[in-house]
Amino acid sequence: MFMFFKKEIECERCKRAISKKEMKIVDTRDDGRNKSGVKRYLCVNCLEHEIYHAMMDNKFKSILIHPMKGYNCYVYYNFKNLKKERASEHLAVDLEKILPNSDEHCSCGHIAHYSLCSPEIFGNDPWNWEVLNYNVEIQYLCKDCAYKYLISAMNEPGIEIKYFYPHIISEGFFTPWDV
Repeated sequence: MFMFFKKEIECERCKRAISKKEMKIVDTRDDGRNKSGVKRYLCVNCLEHEIYHAMMDNKFKSILIHPMKGYNCYVYYNFKNLKKERASEHLAVDLEKILPNSDEHCSCGHIAHYSLCSPEIFGNDPWNWEVLNYNVEIQYLCKDCAYKYLISAMNEPGIEIKYFYPHIISEGFFTPWDV
């Protein structure tokens, strides 16, 4: 039977039955650019597991923009792809300036892999592909602390990540988005 007639579905990772309302989606297909990518329907625990692996397996310095209320998606944009388009090239160059340096450390003492900032960098509008606030506070985080921060942010009132798009092939940034 088709999924839209069912009230419950099975998490594709742990096989637990979940309501369609609770369902989360992880999609690594990158709009067809990643031929080996997959789209999976998961429970929230398995989404957190996928986020953990995406962040820990990431070999590139990256930026985390804090998730926002009203945006149900968290997507990774690769600077490599953004630089191919005139409309987004300037954004990639501007954001590269806030990537952690090789000698940056997290407050826990480990080497920083992620730069964290608020969505104020875009004027609180992820659809605005322009850095509007160069004075936004930047926090440097190791992989472990970045994961913990993101999971904590996901539990803030009004923030829900229903869709996660983690196709990482270069330095880039995670940002709230809406699907």
